Amino acid sequence: MTILADFSPYLEPMSLDEAYLDATGFESIYGSIHQMAVAIKQRIKNELGLCASIGIASCKVVAKVASELSKPDGLLGVARGNERSFLAPLPVAKLPGIGKKTERILRGLGINTIGELS
Repeated sequence: MTILADFSPYLEPMSLDEAYLDATGFESIYGSIHQMAVAIKQRIKNELGLCASIGIASCKVVAKVASELSKPDGLLGVARGNERSFLAPLPVAKLPGIGKKTERILRGLGINTIGELS
């Protein structure tokens, strides 16, 4: 978390190896949020010898899904305004908090994708 805190004071740790980082306004320092994410990944690799997957989005849920889809060691950004088109075709199980039981219930209702759920 120390590495992430070096990039932004707006850090919300979720677990030992997962956190949300508010990068709003840091484009001017790094050139873009994407370049900031690349720099974070590089520092984690250089200093810890670990891979990191990063999702960039305007909200936590979309960032989490993007991060999961970019594993292992990937970087996936979803531009503001594209959240719906990004999420819609994905299976409902890709949403954080949707486990096997809930997925079965939703499938039983004919809901297979996030778009169908919305």
